[in-house]
Amino acid sequence: MSSPNEDDITLLRSVGIGLDIKVFMESALGKFLLERAECEAVSAFTALKIADPEDAKLIRSLQNTIKVAESFEIWLIEGIDAGKAAEAQYEASRLD
Repeated sequence: MSSPNEDDITLLRSVGIGLDIKVFMESALGKFLLERAECEAVSAFTALKIADPEDAKLIRSLQNTIKVAESFEIWLIEGIDAGKAAEAQYEASRLD
C-alpha cells in the first residue's frame, strides 16, 4: 500500500472536517447554537410579517437576520456532505 499523496491528504482532511462537524452538531453546544439560530429566524420572520411595508431598512435587516440564521445550519450540512463525498472519492481512488 502506497503512502497518501497530496490529493489523498486533502480528501482525508475534508473527511475529518465533515466528521468534526457531525460531532459538533450532536454536541450540547452544537444543538444549542442550531436551536438559537432557528429561534432567531422564527423571531425575525414573525417581525417581518408585521413590519411596516414602508420601512425598507427594517425589512432588509430582518431578511438578513433570517438568511444568516438559516445559512448556519446549511453550512454545517454542506460540510458534512462534502466530507462524505471526499470519503467516497478517497475510497474510489484506493480501488484504482
